[in-house]
Amino acid sequence: QKYILVFDLPTVFNLEAAMSGQGLPYFWDHDYPARIGLLPREGNGDDVKWIDVDPCYLFHPMNAYDDGDEVVLDAARHSKMFDKERRGPSEGPPTLDRWRLNAVTGTHTHERIDDRPQEFPRINESFVGLRNQFGYTAGIAAGFKQDTLIKVNLDSRKVEARNDTARYGYGEPVFIPREGATAEDDGYVMALRLDTETQTSDLAIFNAQSITEDPIAVVHVPARIPNGFHGNWIPDGQ
Repeated sequence: QKYILVFDLPTVFNLEAAMSGQGLPYFWDHDYPARIGLLPREGNGDDVKWIDVDPCYLFHPMNAYDDGDEVVLDAARHSKMFDKERRGPSEGPPTLDRWRLNAVTGTHTHERIDDRPQEFPRINESFVGLRNQFGYTAGIAAGFKQDTLIKVNLDSRKVEARNDTARYGYGEPVFIPREGATAEDDGYVMALRLDTETQTSDLAIFNAQSITEDPIAVVHVPARIPNGFHGNWIPDGQ
């Protein structure tokens, strides 16, 4: 609520590589320091408070919120990106990590929330920018195959993981609150998934309070939908 987070990380853009058309124009710069900026919402570029962090790369934050003088950031952390492999994120598994950034002292702490390889973190979007207890991610196997749905309790660090014997490849999980819900996780988790046996896709809908149970509904699609990056739920009338 106080700040906008700015990520200044060691993956850099190379214009010559972009003009050549040979692969992605991004490189890991071993000499480029990593830092996260706290930009006051009512400020300008001169007001950014930069905090040095260990080198890493972040595609997708889960959430961030104020906690006194600190900003708490949860995100999927890659140890590096586009260093030896420039075709995509395959240089070590991403993990779910937490940073506490102190806006007064300019210091930070960093910890691992969960060691499982995972990406595409999502939450109940009513809690964006606020303290949240639950997060949902796509677990990743070898070759960056998204074969697991994960629910993380960020307070207790308890993890529920659903793996359908490697039959399904899951897209990004999206949380939909149940109408009239009061609990943060009272709702549904929806994800497109690819059936590797039939090479068709479906939309699976799970009880968000127990994603290890069978889906409460499945919408079959008579076609193969390759896993994309992101999905969103927009209710009728919006």
